Amino acid sequence: MKVSIVKKGGTGSGHHGHSGRPGEVGGSLPGSGGFGSLSEGGVDENTLSMKALDTFLNGGALSKDSNWQRGDWDRDVRVKMQTMRDLAVRSGLSNEECKFMIAQWAQSSNDTDMRSLALQVDASEELGIELSIWQQLNLADVQRERDTFIEDGLRTKGFDSLDDAYEGYKNVWRIEYETDYEDYKLVVQREIIRNSRYIEEPEAKYVPLYSSETQRKFIRAMYENTQERLGAYAGDTVELYRGVKNSDMESGIARYYGNAIESWSMSKIVTRDFAREDGDVILQAVVPIKNIVGTARTGFGCLMEGEFVIIPGNDAIVSVENIRSAHHYY
Repeated sequence: MKVSIVKKGGTGSGHHGHSGRPGEVGGSLPGSGGFGSLSEGGVDENTLSMKALDTFLNGGALSKDSNWQRGDWDRDVRVKMQTMRDLAVRSGLSNEECKFMIAQWAQSSNDTDMRSLALQVDASEELGIELSIWQQLNLADVQRERDTFIEDGLRTKGFDSLDDAYEGYKNVWRIEYETDYEDYKLVVQREIIRNSRYIEEPEAKYVPLYSSETQRKFIRAMYENTQERLGAYAGDTVELYRGVKNSDMESGIARYYGNAIESWSMSKIVTRDFAREDGDVILQAVVPIKNIVGTARTGFGCLMEGEFVIIPGNDAIVSVENIRSAHHYY
């Protein structure tokens, strides 16, 4: 069997605009942390059926919700608010903290936004996995920009260093940040960056949402919530799909190197919305449930897209379908 190599790191993530840069090369994820391997086949009695997945996404057999694919704003808000409350209780964080981390994933899972990249970093550290090479390079680029803005902002505000600024703003704002000092430092960094003469975008995108400790608590709570909820169903794998843009892959079987955590969908039809042009591909894989970090019902994820956030691992084997113009309808 001929196996091609798929290196993730370009515009491949279709869901919620989780796009990278065309032509960039992805990296690897070790088979560590006790996670399984994706495979291109093997759907059997241990794979959750579509009926079971429908039931799960609809909120359970006794739920009044139905048809998760139907656009229903009120339902989707209700689902996310309940998920937020569940994760706040499980993690010990506030509702607001959980809400903003869920919302950040919906906005972007990578790109050039430190808020999203920091969530990826904390997921990699908490779950014992690695960032892809593309993520590492992207993170380094954003950090270099941030450091330039901080250096100029410190000069503008008359501080010698960030430590000097941390002390200075405590006195100016007359606030003691004893229990949340790490989060306080992020607030100061945003203020310093905002005062840079060179910044052209919102300062918030160069600083994590919350401290690493806070975000790792959230990631752990989401993973445990997801495993507990999916554990109520008989089976240990699910069949999922992912759209990848601007790929030179041919249809067939390929080894896939993905990002630390990334979005897939239970619906091939939904995935076609993100891979519809010549050169785009749809990946298909059987994913161990223990590799699922979040779902639309348990944390990160869009309900009407049937989104599952997974750990792909570095030894993933996937099935590839290349999108050709013959598939298009005009």
